[in-house]
Amino acid sequence: MVMPTRYKTASPLLVNYDFQEVIEGTGNLVFYPGNGLDASATEKDILSSSIFNSDEIEHQQATGDTTSFTKLSELNYDLSDIKISQTTKGFATVSLSWAIYGHASATITGYMVVKLIRVRDSAETVMGTGKTGELAKAAAAWELKTSTLILDLTETRLQVGDTLRLSVENWRKTSGGGLTGKGAWGHDPANRNGTIFTDSTVNPTQIKLTVPFNTEQ
Repeated sequence: MVMPTRYKTASPLLVNYDFQEVIEGTGNLVFYPGNGLDASATEKDILSSSIFNSDEIEHQQATGDTTSFTKLSELNYDLSDIKISQTTKGFATVSLSWAIYGHASATITGYMVVKLIRVRDSAETVMGTGKTGELAKAAAAWELKTSTLILDLTETRLQVGDTLRLSVENWRKTSGGGLTGKGAWGHDPANRNGTIFTDSTVNPTQIKLTVPFNTEQ
């Protein structure tokens, strides 16, 4: 005869962690940035733990290049308000594909910066930052790169009502005044081929954000 298991609470909380997460003391959650259109057809950039087809497979920005590095493009991908309080702890990772378009008469150089941010009452707290190396192109064509960034997170408490934000930035400069290039990155959770990133097995259009949370709750 099998005896019934008795719990101290009426509704026990059952959580599954793999062995690596137990050893590291974290539970890793994966999020995918992308965008869509709201009820007024306004573009929204969001984070989701589910795969979906982004309204735009790639983000592209042109013009504005100066002879010193300048942030020319930034998108903030937001997770809907936090429903359960958690503490971030450890190393987050961000994998993304990005590209620089050069100029026939100038070298365009660029890099990417990503930040994981807590937003509370409109105030931002940067929890961790990652930066790629530089990518340069001296021709009117795209130069593609896939990078993985490691964000050493400051231990931060996310409370109910906070927003988790992934900020993605493209910084560029030109070797010739007035001669501009372009920057781009993929952001399709479904990892479809785009017009710049045409082989998603080599240069995925999917951005993958892995965030560690403290399991010692």
